Amino acid sequence: KSVNSADGQAYVTSPAMKGRAQITPRQSAGVEGNFILRDWNSGVNGFPVLGTTNLPDTFTKGGSTVLSAVIFGDFSNFVTASWGGMEIGVDPYTNMAEGMTNLVLGTYLDCGMLNPLGFSVIKDAQSY
Repeated sequence: KSVNSADGQAYVTSPAMKGRAQITPRQSAGVEGNFILRDWNSGVNGFPVLGTTNLPDTFTKGGSTVLSAVIFGDFSNFVTASWGGMEIGVDPYTNMAEGMTNLVLGTYLDCGMLNPLGFSVIKDAQSY
């Protein structure tokens, strides 16, 4: 899933943190089922919340050792550049005994931020 909002703003975190937000109530008492994320595809404050396993749940702070990162940013300021095209290789030998053929896909990419001030990061969100 990509950032589809018109202005490109979104939250990005780990799947574990998204799961935690689905069982964490917005208030300490009152309406049952009023969780931070109502379902996997809902958002927060009108912005999408995306999950990726590229953000770890292994940050530490003080005595806590299972902390997650949460990024909020304007992803219209995030660029990805590609060059050299895409290479597809066929390897019929590595897993030949199992009757399998490996396909290897290679590409050259770089990425960066046009405006780093358009992103905020926390690395101590409690996901467990």
